[in-house]
Amino acid sequence: MEDIREWPQPEYDYNTRRLVAIYREGIQAIKTQLDEMLMQGELDDARFLAQMMAQYEQIVAQLNSDASQWAQDVLTEVYQNGVENGAFATGATSEVVANISLSRPHRLMANAFIADTQSDLLKMTQYVDAQVRTAVQSAVGQAIRNRIARGDNNVGVIKGDILRDLRKQFAEAADTVIIDKLGRAWTAERYADMIAYTKQKDAHDEATRIEALDRGVEYGLIVGPSATDACKYHIGRIVRLTEAGDDQYMTLDELKASNQIFHPKCRHRVVPYANPDNLSDKRKDTAASQERLGRAAIDSGKRNPKLDATQGAN
Repeated sequence: MEDIREWPQPEYDYNTRRLVAIYREGIQAIKTQLDEMLMQGELDDARFLAQMMAQYEQIVAQLNSDASQWAQDVLTEVYQNGVENGAFATGATSEVVANISLSRPHRLMANAFIADTQSDLLKMTQYVDAQVRTAVQSAVGQAIRNRIARGDNNVGVIKGDILRDLRKQFAEAADTVIIDKLGRAWTAERYADMIAYTKQKDAHDEATRIEALDRGVEYGLIVGPSATDACKYHIGRIVRLTEAGDDQYMTLDELKASNQIFHPKCRHRVVPYANPDNLSDKRKDTAASQERLGRAAIDSGKRNPKLDATQGAN
């Protein structure tokens, strides 16, 4: 009996930190530019405002460019690693794996992941841009109304009255990159962290699955660190990579749909394996136990059910 085989995994955390740093620095540059807009000129001076906004637009364009390049570089590398992982897990030698090049279907899939990630990252900066422009428009209107109300063109008075509120508005506009369905505001760093890890993981896992299927392997074993959430009911389970195969095992897509495992930032993965009957007795016992417990967890209908080891037993 041969145990599962895994090719070295990508540097998910390192790559994630790189994208977070891109957004941290980009958002800070936007804040600095907005603060300069407040401190160095009049918001109701059209020429000054146009100059400041042109500089701001350059920062946003650079942020988009850097994030897009990150997606191109990192996801190309991660997808390639997933193909290598699928080949090695299904029996290819290290020498063969080291010389694998992407087939046309793989290249198309890799490009789809890159484009999808670039689109999501662009949406982040577009949201920031919309928020900032709304805040600037509000600030300009406030400055003009303040001047008219006073009948006064005193720059210092206008700035002194509105500076504190405007700085707060600008900072909040730059910080918030998205509002999720639950109404939670995500900062650029938090959202970039989630996007970066999840997109890498999805690309790697799909590349592994496609390569395994192409090599005639229909099953896999869920592996990864111990967990405190619902993932713990599924670690060690055998899964079908597609609808084909023995239906005593759930499919990978069914498990994903449960939202109990393979959720955003999930650190569990599937290692392809040709024949579950050839697993070690220990792995088979664990798989059988987790199969029963995992089905009970899903049948509960809850995202994170509380079960004991006896539930799901025959």
